[in-house]
Amino acid sequence: MNPKTLLLRQVNPAWIQAGRISSQAFVPTLKDNGKLSVYNGDRWKPSDSHQHFESQGLLSMGVAAASCHECQKIGIPYEEDNIPFEGHCFMDFRSLGSSAQKRAGKKLAKYARERGFLFTKPA
Repeated sequence: MNPKTLLLRQVNPAWIQAGRISSQAFVPTLKDNGKLSVYNGDRWKPSDSHQHFESQGLLSMGVAAASCHECQKIGIPYEEDNIPFEGHCFMDFRSLGSSAQKRAGKKLAKYARERGFLFTKPA
């Protein structure tokens, strides 16, 4: 991965507020254990990542992204671990407290909104 690599995030419909991606899409939940799951955009096309995600019985209305450089700018490490599938990565929030996680999530969501959806589920 390089600074331009996009980290693809599946966006649950509940994470859309007033027609825009909320910061919830970029803040880990308790089940994430501080590791926000994303796809390596160098290895997955947005449409393929969406299809893969939903084939596991999960719900996504589309794919948004933040770049590796944007993560670096705000101090969020990222890693490709290839678990549970090839090209799986995570943004590492484990060193941040709850408030710092929310601040970082807001910045990442802002980058994603500026970029726009890379793929949206057909109606």
